[in-house]
Amino acid sequence: MKKLIVLGILLIAMPILGQNQQKLTLDGAIKQALKNNLDIQISKVSYEQSQSDITGAKGIFDLNFTMKAEHSDTSRAPRTELDAPSEKQDLLTFSAQQLISTGAIMSLNFTNYKYETSADYQFSTLNPVYGANTRFRIEQPIFNGFGKKNVEYQINLNKKYSERSLEQLKDTVIRLLTDTESGYLDLLYSFQNLKVAQESLKLAKEQSEITRKKV
Repeated sequence: MKKLIVLGILLIAMPILGQNQQKLTLDGAIKQALKNNLDIQISKVSYEQSQSDITGAKGIFDLNFTMKAEHSDTSRAPRTELDAPSEKQDLLTFSAQQLISTGAIMSLNFTNYKYETSADYQFSTLNPVYGANTRFRIEQPIFNGFGKKNVEYQINLNKKYSERSLEQLKDTVIRLLTDTESGYLDLLYSFQNLKVAQESLKLAKEQSEITRKKV
């Protein structure tokens, strides 16, 4: 891994040193390593996905609203004078449902209705008939699914996965920073040694030229 880091820094440094426009600093090497490292990109995506999974699991506590409209039209042959040949009924229902941490489900229904008949009831003057009713209900499981631990099991499980993903991301970043810093120093020493070797070669050539002239 360290050799790959050194090679990567060298590939980055060569164009820069060749152009002689700017120096490759340690901060610059670290930024390039963080930007181009595939393991960090994968770990980051994994952590972000785990956060999305937590949000999705918490969706079980979202308040759900529904609306339902119904219409019925019934026609039949009357059997008695009181039977209506036709009946019409319209229903409009609004519902809200909420899960709470104990596992209970609370629901509230509000229904508006209209009932119309073709029967001629002399004793009734209301036709059509309008009305409304409201119903509130709580359903609490006693054995299976009771309690916060059971209800939030998937949420807590996703949190554990997210914590593990974050630790993996931190470990990957720390290893990369350590290897990059070590590789940068090795590369710096290599260039310094190269510079010393070039100076030694230059002095050796000069000394050789002086000796040749004396002979």
